[in-house]
Amino acid sequence: MGEPKPNFVAEYYMVQVYGKDTFVMVEGETDEEIWGDFASEKCGLFPSYGKENIIEALTRSDLRQLPGVAGIIDLDYTLITQSFDRDIPNLLYDNRCPDLEMILLQSPALKMSMRCALNGEEIDTADRFTDTLYTLSQKLAAEFGYFRLLNELEDYGINFKKFNYRHKKDYINFRDADFIDVEKLQLRHNWTATRLTGSSQQSLDSGDLLQAIAALKRKYSPGATQLCRGKDVLAIMAYIAPRVYQQHFDDALPESARELFDEARLAIELRKAYEYIYFVDTSLYQRIRDWQCANRPYRIIRDFPVPG
Repeated sequence: MGEPKPNFVAEYYMVQVYGKDTFVMVEGETDEEIWGDFASEKCGLFPSYGKENIIEALTRSDLRQLPGVAGIIDLDYTLITQSFDRDIPNLLYDNRCPDLEMILLQSPALKMSMRCALNGEEIDTADRFTDTLYTLSQKLAAEFGYFRLLNELEDYGINFKKFNYRHKKDYINFRDADFIDVEKLQLRHNWTATRLTGSSQQSLDSGDLLQAIAALKRKYSPGATQLCRGKDVLAIMAYIAPRVYQQHFDDALPESARELFDEARLAIELRKAYEYIYFVDTSLYQRIRDWQCANRPYRIIRDFPVPG
């Protein structure tokens, strides 16, 4: 079962009880953790367990009339299709990155995390490895992203949660991620299509699915960041890191670095390394600042000293 649907009006008044005057809905607990580090003392963040709940809340008359209410969402694939409703009042989002994880990945936090993991390497060397690893992972995630985008557009009902690409404890045999050819560092399109059609709620043919993907590629350019789901990039990075390290350094990934290359651990380290100065460079930050100017005296983010 999913999370129960929140009672936003009740939560709004509960936030008021705790001395907050700004009520901001976020998609989940990870979002609350990240943006909570930058939030104003007068801002209460509420995980709403899905952007659909946030959009619905912001269009309800009983919540629209309450002061100091906003919501932060990931645009996901509506960013590349340009199908989201830009006119919903108080809806905040980044218009360059499709989700929170991609915001983090495109910041210097990734290199900072990798430098710690590869503390025996020179900074420039570690950074070059990180650039290579991220570029390859983002490319593979974008390729896989066509399958997600097609499912979004056509409502095939494909269950991506059954598609297990996570490695667990084996860093050599890579038994859990057959959708990537780890030697060639390429997506196995036929294997992926067959696996995904088997988890669909509709009767799909893998060949038809691949033809539809080819048509999507003509409409949406390959490799675009907007095709990526950040969690896919993280999982792929964790999976291919030993192979990329071997190619880059002509040696096996050190035991000391292997702990980082787990999807969950990598996500945690990335969040820990993310700083306010990186947030300032996002379009989400500017959108929040614009909202604050239009909704004085309500504030979402604190004022931090910004170098330079």
